[in-house]
Amino acid sequence: MKEIIEHYEEESRFYGTRSYTVEIPVGDEVEAVEAVGKIFLEKVKSIDTGLDIEVSRLHEENAQVAAEHDRLTEEKTKWLQTQQAMKEENAKLAKDLEIVKKNAKMHFEKMKKDCDDLKLQNQAGAKKIEAWSQKCNKLMKEQEALNGKCKILINERETWKHACAEMAKGIAPVLDVIGTDSTEAGAEAPKIGLVEKSQKARGWLQQWTKDIKDYVGAHILLDWKLVIPGTSGWSELTSYGQRR
Repeated sequence: MKEIIEHYEEESRFYGTRSYTVEIPVGDEVEAVEAVGKIFLEKVKSIDTGLDIEVSRLHEENAQVAAEHDRLTEEKTKWLQTQQAMKEENAKLAKDLEIVKKNAKMHFEKMKKDCDDLKLQNQAGAKKIEAWSQKCNKLMKEQEALNGKCKILINERETWKHACAEMAKGIAPVLDVIGTDSTEAGAEAPKIGLVEKSQKARGWLQQWTKDIKDYVGAHILLDWKLVIPGTSGWSELTSYGQRR
């Protein structure tokens, strides 16, 4: 009987079933029932023990799961708080970014306006520089012309100095004859009126000298003729200039 039960028990384990089919001969019913009952009691005890162990393990695992759940819940709460803080920070950064964009746009527009103003100023400055350059070139040409005129005037001055020196040489003898006079008969006349003649002659020479200075100052050379008044004993000086 025991061998029969063990055989069926092996088959039940192989096929995964807990049902048992046992053939009991006539006359062995009581013995077979008792044997089967013992086997099933042992199986039940073994199952109960396994179930208790499994339940304890599940309780322990459930406690671990609950603890993990609490930890994850706490972590989730922290992450939600962090996410909310990040949202608030992002909103603040977005506002700051808008302010920065606005300020950057204003600054860029101001810089662009300043650049445009500088371009206009540079253009105006370039025009002024060009006008100044033209004026400078004109002044340089005028300066060159004035230098040429100055050279001419210097040469004229030297010419006048030389002419005046030559005139002075010619006038000196005239002043010597102012004190004498001759009659038509050639007899020496009394020296009456010589002082008056001398004064007139000297006055004329002073006027003549002044005229010369005026001509030099005006840069003009005029024709002139000097005649010392008197009779046959007076000398006559004649010189000519050239009008420029």
